[in-house]
Amino acid sequence: MKVLKFLGIGILVLFAVYVIWAAIAPSKIDGKATIEIDRNPAFVYEVSKDFNFYKQWNPWSKMEPEAKSEITGTGRELGDTWKWEGQQIGTGGMTHKEFVQDKKIVNEVTFVSPRPGSMSDVWTFEDKDGKTLVTWITTGEDEIPFLMRPMSSIFMSGVFEQGLNDFKDLVEGMADLPKVKRTNTAYTPVVGEVADITYLAVKDSCLAKDIAQHLEKAYGKLEAYMKANRIEQAGSPMAIYWSYDPDGSTTFEAGIPVKAGTQGKGQIYVAKTDGGKTITCTHLGDYSKSGEAHMVIDEFAKENNMKINEAIEIYENDPTKVKPEEVRTKILYPVKG
Repeated sequence: MKVLKFLGIGILVLFAVYVIWAAIAPSKIDGKATIEIDRNPAFVYEVSKDFNFYKQWNPWSKMEPEAKSEITGTGRELGDTWKWEGQQIGTGGMTHKEFVQDKKIVNEVTFVSPRPGSMSDVWTFEDKDGKTLVTWITTGEDEIPFLMRPMSSIFMSGVFEQGLNDFKDLVEGMADLPKVKRTNTAYTPVVGEVADITYLAVKDSCLAKDIAQHLEKAYGKLEAYMKANRIEQAGSPMAIYWSYDPDGSTTFEAGIPVKAGTQGKGQIYVAKTDGGKTITCTHLGDYSKSGEAHMVIDEFAKENNMKINEAIEIYENDPTKVKPEEVRTKILYPVKG
């Protein structure tokens, strides 16, 4: 009986200690760590913002290497997300929300399981005579259940310091920023046969920054002509880029697919795309960020010794009628020969 009595007292003491620990433990997931890295801020910033490097340094991936992960977008742009799913680390995602070039990155973290929640993830970069002082701060937005706080403290103990140490080793071990394998399936080029497209067109030239404005004006002309002549649209609006200079003049055709035999007049004429072998991929989201998709196709063509013709973009839905992240731009490059 005395043994049971002492055991009961011991359990009560341990429980009391645990309750006191819970009372003084942080009520939210908060962390802060700082480290100096022997690389300039621009270099460190580029590695930090790239989700393609995350598995190589972040402590949670190292805690459960077999956990699944997925990157949406290129992993380097605003709105891109790194998602994870594991037995130990649960399920969630981190999304790029704000960039201040070479100075600051703000991410939003969302937890799905084992307990829903969210927190902010902020990185700052300060120049120190060619080196970089990196500060990593996380702030939870949700209260941790009282009795879970001690376990949370154990789980998070030393995590940020270890993460930054591994990040430092990764960055300082790089001679240059390597090319990373793109994981976005939307940017996986597909080679296939496509039919030619007959379209009503208007040709124009402008600075690259003014393309959207000029396209809108050109489509207005085409739609007015089609309405006046009772011409039916046979597909999604498109554009053919005959030349592109990001710092100078760009020449393009704005086109709307129509039935064969349609007639144009004056500046409005009928043309036809090249059918046959084509490299294609789809960009989802803000059109202004579609340049990455063009670069992916260009690299793919070079790697596979393919010569390509001018770019064709097909705007598959109306950006005024869908959410920004749902805008779809299909990009095609006809293959020469």
